[in-house]
Amino acid sequence: CPTGAPSPIPDDREAVLEHVDMGKAYVDEGLCLSHQGRVCGVCHDACSYPSDAIRLISRALPEVMDQCVGCGRCEERCPQVPAAIRVFTEDPGVRWVGPGEAPKDRGGPR
Repeated sequence: CPTGAPSPIPDDREAVLEHVDMGKAYVDEGLCLSHQGRVCGVCHDACSYPSDAIRLISRALPEVMDQCVGCGRCEERCPQVPAAIRVFTEDPGVRWVGPGEAPKDRGGPR
């Protein structure tokens, strides 16, 4: 970049996880296939840093970790329309809930 706005980061897992912050992925449990009882896990498989950024817990339920860099590969590959996992620059709170899911208090704005 001619302006020098983006800083170069070594092509190293630890450096990327430490220095890159484009946002964080959030799962809409009302849209997520695994939360609807169907095993999916596409978001985990698409992630460049599985088990650092996102992991699957029982029944392939995705859990986004704090080290998610917000690259959006999970959102891009999600088979749901609209995507059940999306990247936001801040917690979307209870307003981002899909069909059939009661809002959970995530501490976000009301």
